[in-house]
Parts: sequence; structure tokens; C-alpha cells
Amino acid sequence: MKPKKIRIEFKREMRPHPILSNGAYFMLHMAEEQEMGRFYYLISSLMLSAFTIESYLNYIGEKHIASWNEIEKECTIDKIKKIGAISMLDMDWGQRPYQTIKSIFKFRNELAHAKPKILQGKTSIQEESFDGFDVKDFWEEYPTIEHVRNAKADVLNVMEAIARALGENTGILEDGTTSISEL
Repeated sequence: MKPKKIRIEFKREMRPHPILSNGAYFMLHMAEEQEMGRFYYLISSLMLSAFTIESYLNYIGEKHIASWNEIEKECTIDKIKKIGAISMLDMDWGQRPYQTIKSIFKFRNELAHAKPKILQGKTSIQEESFDGFDVKDFWEEYPTIEHVRNAKADVLNVMEAIARALGENTGILEDGTTSISEL
């Protein structure tokens, strides 16, 4: 007997932010577990955290702001501020979690647009405590376990605050729904 062919119609609301968030968590976990490659795991986790909130803003902005297509190209901090304004969300950019978001995007932008540069300056230290000097750019210095843990937590906190302020009831880290029906 010949197998019966069926036609299937499907529709899936794909939400990238949960996938990106999981990736950020996995990279943080790898950084905590392994010394070798730690710097690269930390960089990856920070970048995925930045992508997580960018993706979430696009998801939530499209649902709540009619002109989101025009706003979408703006910098992420401005998008957060606009969503905060329409939702009456109080945001203190000098404190966590919003201060962390600013740092994540400074990191993301410096790394995304990295170019050669000369780092120079002057400092004074006690001669007996001098054991070498390692000059690093912000994007080389920022990826630490503490900063990455804060980034992961604060991205989630900001996303949850936005969801609450907008009256969103769905879990912010659900990856969408799929419906399948036989035709």
C-alpha cells in the first residue's frame, strides 16, 4: 500500500529573543566552567545579551507602536526610552539595570565597529607594586564574569519591566507558537 500524501499548512510566530537569551546563558556557563577561551565566551555572551534585548524591543515595539518601522533603525537606547515613554516606565539610567544596558551597548558598538587605534596615557604607581602594564581598550577590559552575569540578569529585568508596563501577559522568553493543520 502506497503511503498517503498530505499537504500541511503551518504558521509559526518565531521570536528570536529567547533563543539569543539561551545562547547568552550558555556562553556565560562555558566561561564559568572553562579557563581556556574564557575571554571569547564572555564576549559572545555580552553580544548575545545585546542582541536579546534588541530582538525583544523589535518584538514588543511592533506590537505597541504603529510607527515602529521608522523607529526600528534608531539606536537601542533611544528605542528603550521611547517604549518607556509610551508605557510610563520610570527608567534611571544612572542605576542598574539601565546603567548596565548602556554599558552593554557601548561594548557592542565598540566591538562591532572596532578599528586599530593607539592607546596612550600616563599614570603613577608605587615602584614596588609595578609588575607590568597591560593597556586595554574598553571592549577588551569590559568582558568579566561579573559584567556578563549583570548583563544577563539586567537584560531580563529590563525586558520584564517593559512587559509589565505594557500589560504583556505572555512569558518573555517563550519562543512563539506553531499551529499545524491538515489541508
